[in-house]
Amino acid sequence: MEELIKNNPTVSEYHRNLAQTYEEEGQYERAVDGLIDALKWDPTNHWALILMGNIHIRYYNDVNTAMTYFDQVMETDPDNYVALNNIGGTFLQLGKLNLAERYLSKAYKANPTFPHITLGLGLVSFEKGELPTAFDYAIETFKNEEHVDGAVFQKALQLALESARSLGKQQVGKETLVDYKLLAYYYVSWALAIPEMLKELQMPFEREYELAITLSGKASE
Repeated sequence: MEELIKNNPTVSEYHRNLAQTYEEEGQYERAVDGLIDALKWDPTNHWALILMGNIHIRYYNDVNTAMTYFDQVMETDPDNYVALNNIGGTFLQLGKLNLAERYLSKAYKANPTFPHITLGLGLVSFEKGELPTAFDYAIETFKNEEHVDGAVFQKALQLALESARSLGKQQVGKETLVDYKLLAYYYVSWALAIPEMLKELQMPFEREYELAITLSGKASE
């Protein structure tokens, strides 16, 4: 990469790739220097802006500086849902829920069917105690994630089950888990071959419970 930069010093992505290597090696100051060069040649390089923000927030604990870079991404390309999702995911991992929700909501507006986004918003809602909303986002993720064995689907399943379990324990708000929501909860539990969860978490809606079993049987025929 250094040879490429020597021969093509004005290519922003070469500088960004080298900076990412330094970041992965823990050489954060050299990474920042490389990103400065990347942004010198292309101030709108979104991945350089995101990496610069990530370094400041993860390793320097400097949220304000990180925000200046993240906001540039949002300003220059508000429909770049992948970039916005990555920023939101960074804040979510750090437990900064309001900031995570801010960027994930922008990403959702740009692409409401991207499963990583709906999963992220569901996790934010769960951490904030907004359990019905968390459950809704989990169901949205099921609808849009094709890889049933993948990490996103499995995480969404866990989120749905934990949200429903928490609602049941609280005895508050579970009346909102009716019709398709409750049915979806029972159905995904049964369809993924964990009927023991149904016994543990069964709620007093026998009709929907029976219908879920019937549907799961038809789906397996």
